[in-house]
Amino acid sequence: TNTGNGVVAVALHVVDATPTALRAADACGNTLDSAQIVIRNIELEQEGGADNELRSGPHLIDLSQADLGGSLQTDFAELEIPQGTYDQLKFKIHKLESGDPDDAAAAAADPVLAELLSAGESVRIEGTNADTGGFTFESDLNEELEREAGVVVGDSVSGIDGLTLTIDPNGWFGAVGDCLDPGAEENKSPIEENIKASIDGSEDDDHDGEDDADEEAETDEEPDETDTEPS
Repeated sequence: TNTGNGVVAVALHVVDATPTALRAADACGNTLDSAQIVIRNIELEQEGGADNELRSGPHLIDLSQADLGGSLQTDFAELEIPQGTYDQLKFKIHKLESGDPDDAAAAAADPVLAELLSAGESVRIEGTNADTGGFTFESDLNEELEREAGVVVGDSVSGIDGLTLTIDPNGWFGAVGDCLDPGAEENKSPIEENIKASIDGSEDDDHDGEDDADEEAETDEEPDETDTEPS
């Protein structure tokens, strides 16, 4: 019997836009060793409809240097929500609160989350700058973000629709001509803005970490290789 629901698998994909930028010093002289970002309340929203929560959390995005330098796929959850088209993705970069039962339970089960809770942080990035040496960038960001989604639930051939969160670490600390020293207090806000902008989401029914719409566009642009014999 069709219940009118569909199953959505939520995953994380780390984008490696420049393959060596984070395994060796980037253009600003930064080598990143690890990054932790806490997110919570991943939701899909239909236009004029209610939010459908996919993952309450909190969930820790915990990346080592190897992960930062290449693609990583981490399953978050498989949940059942009503079929239909969802035009908005919502999620929160979340500062853990000791008075929140879900936060406290997650911290009790994960020593990294426990450390972030104790420090009052939602983001921690460690690395080395060629000029200033080792650094730890810390933030207490606590903000809900929205992205255009265009996710259709119920159209997957496999029966499991995919939603991939993508995170692109390239550019967290600026670019050539506009480098942001992670140790300088005046750079904290623009770095936080870069981190927020680096997280996105898209439909990914083939579960390969790539935006299905982008893949379809690339396929449409490929030349027809069918040879036509001259008559």
